[in-house]
Amino acid sequence: MLMATYFIRETDTDVCIGCGACVERCPVEAVKMDGDFPDVDRAWCIGCGACAKTCPSDAIKMIKRPDKPLDLPAKDFRALHGKILKEKGLERREP
Repeated sequence: MLMATYFIRETDTDVCIGCGACVERCPVEAVKMDGDFPDVDRAWCIGCGACAKTCPSDAIKMIKRPDKPLDLPAKDFRALHGKILKEKGLERREP
């Protein structure tokens, strides 16, 4: 079993161009193309956000998993990512 985060991917099919970049980028192979759009195995997706960073049309958003408790460690995916980077001493510094 893989460790899932508090987030899951959501695809806006009105914006998705069906390029498949997210399929290639997924580290756990949770995304497959189904016709013109990606299909996500929500049970297998670990919510890492790698697909969202790869999407050229910004069609992918990371949302809170409905099965996780309400007391998130951060208000959203961006805040959680920043918190993790800071804790690891890797936070991005502005020039």
